[in-house]
Amino acid sequence: MEPDVYSVALLLAGAAAAAGGVYISRRRRDGPAAALAVALAALAFWDVGGALESAATNRAATVLWGDAKYLGIVVAAPALLCFAVLYRYRGRRRLGRA
Repeated sequence: MEPDVYSVALLLAGAAAAAGGVYISRRRRDGPAAALAVALAALAFWDVGGALESAATNRAATVLWGDAKYLGIVVAAPALLCFAVLYRYRGRRRLGRA
């Protein structure tokens, strides 16, 4: 069975997110960069899980990869929120000051 276009697109998106996460984690060592690297890793996991779910040939594999990609779904939103908050308040001593 040949992979469909959707699976290939998700694999490419996952590879791009993983490469971006590795690049950011190696270049920057501050809080927003770490949160963004975690978010990109979660997005990569989500994309690759979706690609493998789409390319699965039987029901058990589809359920396995559908459940596995849920980890990326759950981690991505809080990591992006942490990145946004840390990026907004970078360079300040406390979060309480505007």
